[in-house]
Amino acid sequence: MSIIGEVNLRECHEAWLKFSGFSGTLPGGRIDLKVTDGIESWVFECDRQSDGEYRIRGKDWGSFVRQNTNAMLTLYSKEDD
Repeated sequence: MSIIGEVNLRECHEAWLKFSGFSGTLPGGRIDLKVTDGIESWVFECDRQSDGEYRIRGKDWGSFVRQNTNAMLTLYSKEDD
């Protein structure tokens, strides 16, 4: 897996996290984004916005951000299988 990008989580990200497509490696439309801290894992929505940026959000996203404020979130690409 290669690193797509890194984001430092802040309180302002509780509603959603908006970011650039990091070298065009993400597809358009909505995808499920799996997030893990090595122990727990969550699945959030990631969708492409009309301005070409992406937004991560979901039912438990705000809680996840509050628990991990100031943590570095690293986005990795994953190949099929």
